[in-house]
Amino acid sequence: MGRLVLPLIFVLAAASITPSTAQTLVLGAIAQSTAQILDLSAVASSTAQILNLSATPFNFLPTLAPTVTQINCYYQNIASGTTEDSYGIANSSITNQSFTRFGFLDIDDVLLTEGPDPTSNVIGLAQGLFGSADLNTLGFLLEFNVYFPSGPYNGSTLHISGRDSPFLSYRELAVTGGTHYFRLAKGFVTMSTVFGNNSTMNATFEFNITVYHPNTVVKTMLGL
Repeated sequence: MGRLVLPLIFVLAAASITPSTAQTLVLGAIAQSTAQILDLSAVASSTAQILNLSATPFNFLPTLAPTVTQINCYYQNIASGTTEDSYGIANSSITNQSFTRFGFLDIDDVLLTEGPDPTSNVIGLAQGLFGSADLNTLGFLLEFNVYFPSGPYNGSTLHISGRDSPFLSYRELAVTGGTHYFRLAKGFVTMSTVFGNNSTMNATFEFNITVYHPNTVVKTMLGL
């Protein structure tokens, strides 16, 4: 290899650097390197926050602006016939002797339709439990999920719970939660009888569902 020849100006410049100057240059280089590291750290932290927002959006839901969604539908309870959607799964020891049939429990998969006609467009399914929970008067326990298999709330659910007193023209149930589009949902349902047949036990009920939940426009932007 050839001998390395340094330009004279470089040699003179090097010779003129004092120990103090050299320390200053080294410290300056360290400071610059540290600043770069800190900057990269800040970028990494910011990136982690973005990734965290995408991976765990639940932490951000309580901070989103609230909105109200209202849904009108009809609960088509078919207790007999070829399209039966309600089946008994339990009775108490006194069900057969009880005026209120206390302790009977059914499991249901009931159509929710746009109109009172059972053949109208289906918007959801009410899937859950229905039973007699009052020894003295007719009072039924309703505990079910509303599942939306398609449409604007596709894949979402609402959980509804409460008491159905069939002799009252107006009943109210509670919306106690929800999933997907309806995360952190709360609200209420007004319920009234549209049609009832005492011999077949088939009935149609109108539901007006009011749901209070985080703003879905922002949720959609976050990919929820």
